[in-house]
Amino acid sequence: MRISLLNPGVEDNNKTLSSNLGDLIIEESVRQELWSIDPKAKIYSISTQVHPGIKQLRRIMRSNLQFVGGTNLLSSNMDSYSQWKIEPMHTFAIREAILMGVGWWQYQKETNKYTAKLLRKALSSKWLHSVRDSYTVEKLRQIGITNVINTGCPTMWPLADFRPEDYPTKKSQSVLLMLTDYISLHHRPELDGKLIELLLSRYQTVYYWPQGRQDLELIEMWRGRLVVLDHDISALYSLLESEEPLDYVGTRLHGGVACLRNKRRSLILKVDNRAAEISRDTNLTTCSRDDFDFIAKWIDSSTQTDIRINMDSVNAWRSQFTEKNIRKGKLISLSGRVRGSNEVSVDKIKGEVGKSLMVNLGCGSRFSSKWVNLDFNQMDPSVIVFDLRNPLPIASNQCDVVYSSHVIEHFSKIAGVNFIKECHRVLKSGAILRLVVPDLEMIARLYLRYLDKALAGDCNGAIRHEWMTLELLDQLVRDKTGGEIMRYWQQNPMPDEDFVIERTGAEVRTFLDTYRKSEHSSFQLAVADSTPQEFVRFLNTGESHRWMYDQVSLKRLLEELGFSSVRKCAAAESLIPGFNAFNLDTDAKGNICKPDSLYIEGTKS
Repeated sequence: MRISLLNPGVEDNNKTLSSNLGDLIIEESVRQELWSIDPKAKIYSISTQVHPGIKQLRRIMRSNLQFVGGTNLLSSNMDSYSQWKIEPMHTFAIREAILMGVGWWQYQKETNKYTAKLLRKALSSKWLHSVRDSYTVEKLRQIGITNVINTGCPTMWPLADFRPEDYPTKKSQSVLLMLTDYISLHHRPELDGKLIELLLSRYQTVYYWPQGRQDLELIEMWRGRLVVLDHDISALYSLLESEEPLDYVGTRLHGGVACLRNKRRSLILKVDNRAAEISRDTNLTTCSRDDFDFIAKWIDSSTQTDIRINMDSVNAWRSQFTEKNIRKGKLISLSGRVRGSNEVSVDKIKGEVGKSLMVNLGCGSRFSSKWVNLDFNQMDPSVIVFDLRNPLPIASNQCDVVYSSHVIEHFSKIAGVNFIKECHRVLKSGAILRLVVPDLEMIARLYLRYLDKALAGDCNGAIRHEWMTLELLDQLVRDKTGGEIMRYWQQNPMPDEDFVIERTGAEVRTFLDTYRKSEHSSFQLAVADSTPQEFVRFLNTGESHRWMYDQVSLKRLLEELGFSSVRKCAAAESLIPGFNAFNLDTDAKGNICKPDSLYIEGTKS
């Protein structure tokens, strides 16, 4: 088999190694994955740092597979700034490129038309793409590239086999420092000096590895006080493979990942979107470059390393490269049969519901056997586990009804748009979408009503004002499970309990009955603020709200995305035939499950 690797690890097509040795760390991981596809494969290495010539383009055309191997090669304006040197004229050959752990360069504005057209031509529509973070998934979906999943960076995939107990928890005698030339030379270089002095005050030995071409320039003043390694990848590996106890602190992401793979306690200092996005997905320990209080606390305190890799996504991406699929030149479709890979058989779904395909997205604990129920977590064997941030595992124009309650507000605004686009795609023409979300308008109006009463000296109004403040803000700002609302519920007696239950529904009554009969041990909340690691871990649960909607904004959004006859309705009101019998928005007695909700329906135009 012939594989073309569009490779950031070489600076040119004369096999000159990249001066940023982090690219070599990435290349090593990428090659390991490619050899797992075919140990005997002939891999052509083609630089992404220069434009391909005729020789390289011919090799790409002769290859069975084309891979783009890692790093932040994508950007919103590839006509003016592009780390991947590709132009429209190259897409006669580069037209089936498969992303592997690639990311987006920085947080950027909307992708321009040139870039959108270029990427749609160059990137394969047949194979699933692997990208390193959720932000890159969203950016690609915005330009119509939906066959993409978040696998994280391939350099981190081996960390799935590591456990927290594999890592030291306390400070070592020595530390390895890395700095980033293109950041430090232009953005607050004084921070490097402060960091170096901090490390020298805490560690007996401070090693320095220059990963980039100009990294040595950053430590001229401290050369005599640091142990400086050669600008060579083998120098790094020799140190990491030694028996010397060693921590890592630095701004170089992949140098830090190499340390983690060698079971070294590591702190990555954020200088761009890469570490920030990856930490959200993997629980990687990070902090801002100028947060010296946190850095000092991390060095001196006992800490735990608990990296989490979504191997379901990784294995979904890996599993498509079977001999049969490669021979046919196409992937397992997004409705494929890869068990445990966030992919579900459409044929199976049709069989479960007969002729009418009704899908409940993010069902939680409210689901019906008459529906196909998908959720991040499995509350019942009939619920299909699926990451709803990914393209839905259903063919286009298949569904008669799509229903989703209290899900979209947990996505960013951009991710919410993509979610609704997927709902539109899978619905038949004229079919119904029903969305249920917290009603921002209702919450805001009640907040202002009871604010006025509190200002007028009404004691009961003041109590309700406190609750409405929690209802408005808590899930937008909370940093731990349950937040301040859970703390409020734990009061006994709870102020104006009937009002709170009227606002939130039967779930609070169930909680209170359980809580007050228990010894409270399973419901206690921490008094102290969350640590940065705990906060990142909490964000990954999806419990917090990331956007809010009212009837105007949600109606406008649905209409913009191709729905007509969009209307607000009551909990027990729906155009879905026999809807109330399914007990999704009301229970068997007719009680509203979530009274704080806005109910919106629209039909696919």
